[in-house]
Amino acid sequence: MIRRVLGSILPNPGVERMLVTQDDAPVLILSSTFPPTLTVYDARSGEVRNEISEPGLGFSLLFAP
Repeated sequence: MIRRVLGSILPNPGVERMLVTQDDAPVLILSSTFPPTLTVYDARSGEVRNEISEPGLGFSLLFAP
């Protein structure tokens, strides 16, 4: 509910961080600060695989081993 209200009042600044894994099944991870969200996509098809709201403090740095 809060996300809908804020989305209608405040403009979305967009994606601030992105990561693409380099394995056999690559995923694209996009991160935004406001609202704090991580969205995971299948890098080949573009299908959303997962969305994590309120990911905590460590999401400002994206890295893949």
